[in-house]
Amino acid sequence: MALTTKKGTISNLSEGTVTTGRNGNTNSQHSSAFRIDNFPAKLKSGDHNSLSNGDVITAVGEIKKGSLVIYAYRNDTTGAYDEAQTTIPLIFGIGLLIIGIPLSFMIIGLPLLVIGGIMLYGVYLGYQAKNILRQS
Repeated sequence: MALTTKKGTISNLSEGTVTTGRNGNTNSQHSSAFRIDNFPAKLKSGDHNSLSNGDVITAVGEIKKGSLVIYAYRNDTTGAYDEAQTTIPLIFGIGLLIIGIPLSFMIIGLPLLVIGGIMLYGVYLGYQAKNILRQS
């Protein structure tokens, strides 16, 4: 899918925290839903987002189910920005491919190859989004 760039004013901002895990092993992720000039957008990040209603934003992401899923953004009002994390998924994706290739003759290797490929595709989209945002 192609990445899309949207620039406009934020409205209808709602924020929340999604926590996953159990037995003391939890992971929290901040989630924001808003509109960019009346176009719905979603943003998930490990850090709290520096967004407010009325801010002008430039966002890069994919349109999924009628909403822009943001991979990188720049708040043009405050100068804050955030980009998709790519280092850890890159390491895990390469690791899964390295483990999955020799095990591919067994059934266990095929899911590892698929998961590693999906992770590397996400890293590719993150790098593309960063480059598009820096050029705009």
